[in-house]
Amino acid sequence: MKKACWILMLLVVGGSQFILSLSAQPYTFTWNPGQTGFDWGDSGNWDGGPAGHWPNDDYDRAVFSTSAGNPVLTSDVRGNHGAGLGQLDFQSSGWSISNQGGDYTIYFDSVGYYQHNAIYSRASGLNYINTKIQFSGQGQNIHTGSGSTLVLAGGITGQYAPVISSLNPAAPDPGAVRLDAESSVSGSFILRQGGLLVRHSNGLGTSGTLYIGDDLTDDGATARLLTDAAGVTISQNITVRNYAGHQVNATIGGNQTGGPSIFSGAIVVERDTSFTSANTDGNAVSFENAISGAGGVTKINAGIVLFNHANSYQGATVINAGTLRMGVIGALPTSTSVTLANAQGAMLDLNGHSQAFDALFGGGNIGGVVSLGTATLTVNRGDFAGVIVGEGGLTKVGSGTLTLSGVNQYYGATIVKSGALAYGANDVIGSGEVTVDGSSAVMDIGSYNDTVGIVTVDNGGQIIGSGTLSSYASFEVKSGAVSAKLGGTAGLNKTGSGTVTLGAANTFSGDTRIQEGTLALGHSMALQNSTVDLDNQDTGILDLGSLDVTFGGLKGMRDLKIPDGKSLSVGYNNSSTDYAGVITGTGIRFEKVGTGVLTLAGNSLYTGTTKISGGRLQIGGGGYSGWVQTPIENNGELVFNRADSVEFNHVISGTGSLVKMGRDSTLVLSGNNTYEGDTIISEGVLLVNGVYTGGGRFQVGSWSPIQAVLGGTGSVSGNVTVQNGKIAPGTSVGLFTVNGNVSFDPSSGGTLEIELDAEGPGSSDLLAVTGTFDAQNASLVFSYGEQPDDPAYIFVTYGALSGKKFQSVQNLPPGYWIDYNYRGQNMIAIVVPEPQNAGLAFVLVAAACAIVRRRANVRTASCCARPNWPSAAR
Repeated sequence: MKKACWILMLLVVGGSQFILSLSAQPYTFTWNPGQTGFDWGDSGNWDGGPAGHWPNDDYDRAVFSTSAGNPVLTSDVRGNHGAGLGQLDFQSSGWSISNQGGDYTIYFDSVGYYQHNAIYSRASGLNYINTKIQFSGQGQNIHTGSGSTLVLAGGITGQYAPVISSLNPAAPDPGAVRLDAESSVSGSFILRQGGLLVRHSNGLGTSGTLYIGDDLTDDGATARLLTDAAGVTISQNITVRNYAGHQVNATIGGNQTGGPSIFSGAIVVERDTSFTSANTDGNAVSFENAISGAGGVTKINAGIVLFNHANSYQGATVINAGTLRMGVIGALPTSTSVTLANAQGAMLDLNGHSQAFDALFGGGNIGGVVSLGTATLTVNRGDFAGVIVGEGGLTKVGSGTLTLSGVNQYYGATIVKSGALAYGANDVIGSGEVTVDGSSAVMDIGSYNDTVGIVTVDNGGQIIGSGTLSSYASFEVKSGAVSAKLGGTAGLNKTGSGTVTLGAANTFSGDTRIQEGTLALGHSMALQNSTVDLDNQDTGILDLGSLDVTFGGLKGMRDLKIPDGKSLSVGYNNSSTDYAGVITGTGIRFEKVGTGVLTLAGNSLYTGTTKISGGRLQIGGGGYSGWVQTPIENNGELVFNRADSVEFNHVISGTGSLVKMGRDSTLVLSGNNTYEGDTIISEGVLLVNGVYTGGGRFQVGSWSPIQAVLGGTGSVSGNVTVQNGKIAPGTSVGLFTVNGNVSFDPSSGGTLEIELDAEGPGSSDLLAVTGTFDAQNASLVFSYGEQPDDPAYIFVTYGALSGKKFQSVQNLPPGYWIDYNYRGQNMIAIVVPEPQNAGLAFVLVAAACAIVRRRANVRTASCCARPNWPSAAR
C-alpha cells in the first residue's frame, strides 16, 4: 500500500476548529522497470511520485515515454482513492499492457484531477491495452495523436463509454482507437474527433447510440467510425451531430480491404457525412437501417457501400470514389440530388432496385457511371456528363431540365413525363424505347443526333431541336408535336384521337399510317422519305395545311385531298408503290419524283397539272381503274396499264418516254403530244388519233408473245420499229401517218395489217411513211368483208423503200397482186393486172414461183395468184 500526502484545511468558527476538507496532490509516475520484473504494482518499476508508490489512484498519472519492457497486471489498477487511475499517457508507440495470472481491469477516474482526459496515445504507431478497462465516470477522453492507434484488446466494461478524441484532428490520419475485443459497457460512445476502429461486433458493448461530434469538437475536425475486420456488425444507432463552430467531418464505413461488414442501427446525419469502404475484393459495407437527418451522404474511397434500407436524409448524395450500391427500392431519398465525380470508378449502382430522386449531376469523360441493372432511374433535373448503363430505363419527372451529355448505354425505356430531357451530346439516350408523355413533357435533342427504339409521343408531349432522332423500330405518335427531325428505318403510326404535328424535314424511311386522329404537317418535307400508307382500315386525317408537300411514296386505298392551288410530290424515297385511292383538289400540281414506280390505280379527280420528274408513273394497275384528268409533263416514264379501252385527250409533253401495257386493252391518245422519249407498245393497242411531234422512237411489241398494236388516225413524228408487233392504220379504215422511218425487226419480224372496204367506191387503210419503209421482215395481212373489186388499193406511201417485198402476205384478195412502186409514185398497192399483159404476167409469175420452190421450199399465200394488171390507179 502507499500513503498519500494530504492537505488539511482548517475552519475556525466561534473559537471552535473544524476540518473542512482534504485533498491529494497529483503525482506523475514514469515507467522504468528495474530488476524485479515488469509488474505494474511494483513501485520499483516506476520513477516519480512518493517512494514505494505506483500509479493507482485518481490523482496518479502513468507515463510511458521511452521504449522499455512492457508492464503486466497482477491485480486490478483501482487504488484506494477515487475510482481508478487518473491518467495513462503513452508518449511513444510500441507499448503493450497485459495481464499476468488473472483477468484484470484498469479503472479510470480522470474527472477530478485530469479534466476527463483519461488516456493518451501520442506517437505514430500502435499501443496495446490487452486488459479490460473501465471508466468510473462519464465523458472521459481517449486522445490519439496523428498516426497513432490505441488498441483496446481486452474490451471495455462498466456503465460509462469513453469519448474518443484526437490531438491532431485536422491531420490526414488523426489517430484512432481500435476495439479488438467484446465489450460489455452499457453507455454511449462519443466520437468527438479522430478515429474509432471496430474489429469485434460487440466491441461497442450494449449501448444504444453512438454519437459523432460534440460541443468540444475542433471546428472542421475529422471523425471516422470504421469497421476494421471482415464480418463485423455494428448494431448501435449512430447520430452525427452538428454544433455551430464545432462542426465535425464524419466518416462511417469500413476500413478492411477484404470481406463484408454491416451497420445495422439507424443513422441520423445532422450534417453531411462521408460513407466509405476500403474493400478491394468486391464485398460491401452494408447499411441495413434507415439513414435520416438534415445532412447528406458522400461516398469516398474505392470500395462498395451498400444502402439496404429506404432512407430519408435531406441533404445531397455525392459519389467521389468507388461504388454506392442500392439494395432496396427507395434507398435514395426522393429529395436528394446525386453528384458523381468525373473520376474512374465513381459509380451509383442501382443494382436492379429502382430509385427516384431530385437531381443528377457530374460525371464526364473520365468517369461517373450510373449502373441500372434492371431498375428504373427517375430524376427531375440535373446536368450529367457521365454514362448510364444497364438493362433498366430512365424516367424524367418534375418541372426541371435534365441534360445528358454522356454516351449512355442503357437498354430500357426512356420516359419523359414532365419537364425537359435535354441533349448535351450525340447518342445520350439508351437504345430502348422513348416515350414523351405529358402536356409539359419535352425531349430537347438540340443540335445532336441519336438512334433509339420505339418513340412514342402522347398527351401533348414534344420533341424539339434541330438534330435528328432516329428509330430502328417505329414512331408511335398520339398527341403532341415533333419539331426535331425524325430519322432511321422506322415508320410512323398515328394513333389516338389527338393531333400530332410534324414540323421538320424528317428522313425516316418507314411507312406512315394515320390510323386515328389527325397527323398535321408543319413542314413540306416532313414525309419526304416515308411512304404514306392510306390504308382502307384507317380513319385518321392527314392534314397537309397550306404546304407544297413531298412524300417518299404513296400507297393504300383511301382518298387524298390536296389543298387547292398546292402541290404534292411523290416518290422521293425511290420506292415503288401502288395507290388505289382518289386524289382530289383544284388547280394542284401533282409530281412523280425519284427512281421508283408509282402506280395510280384510282380514278383521281384533281385538276391542274401532272408532272413526271423521275422514275415511272403508271396509270392503272392492269385493271379497270386508274386515271388522271390533267395534262402530263413527262420527264421520266409514263405507263398506261388498263384492262379496258380508254382515251387520254390531254397533252403529254416533256423529255420522257411512254409505255402502253395491258394485253386486252386499247389506249387512244387524242391530244397533240410533244414528249421526246420513246413510245413502247408492249401489250395491247395504242391508237394515236392526235398528233405526236416529239420525235421519239416508237417500238411496237417485244420478245413477248403478247400482241402489241400501233394504229390510229393521227400522225407521229419519229421512227417506228415493229418487233413481233403489228401496225394497223386507222381505227377502222383510216390514215395513219409516220413522219419518219418504219422498219420490222429482222429477228422477230412484225405485221402490217390492212383493212379493205369494198363497199361503194372502196377504200383501204393507208400507212403514210415520210421516211424509209422497210418491208422485207414484215408480214402483210389483209382483212375485208366483201370481195374487193376496185382496180387498185393503195395502203402504204413512203419516202424511200427498203427491201424488195414483204416477207409474207396473207389473205390477199383473189385477182390482185402487189405493186411496190405503184405508178412510180412511192406507193405500195394491190392492183388488178391489165388484160393485154395477163398471159405474159402469168408466165413470169409461174417461173418465179418455181424458182422460189426449188430454192426455199416455201409457198406464200399469194405467190402463184393469177396476176391482173390494172388499167388505172385507184
